[in-house]
Amino acid sequence: MTVPLFIFLIIYLVLMGTCLLFSLWNIYHVIRFGTLNFHTVLTSFIFVTGIIIILFFAYQNLKGINWHQGITIFEGLGIELPGPESIKNLQFSPKL
Repeated sequence: MTVPLFIFLIIYLVLMGTCLLFSLWNIYHVIRFGTLNFHTVLTSFIFVTGIIIILFFAYQNLKGINWHQGITIFEGLGIELPGPESIKNLQFSPKL
């Protein structure tokens, strides 16, 4: 069975979206309920800067990958999983 790499990219983007949601929720609570002083602003700035740096390096590493290339799994085990071709050819008959 061959799995295209863009499936892993979609999973990564969903996880990054979840991280972004929690980060925004965290910053909202720091601004809303925290005291506005130098330490709070500095910590929030370091947090946001760290996220931007991580996203920049992740983009730099991921942009050169061919996302349409596939990874073959379960080839040597003798397990045959249905692929897109066999799913298209399935015939369903209603049971009454």
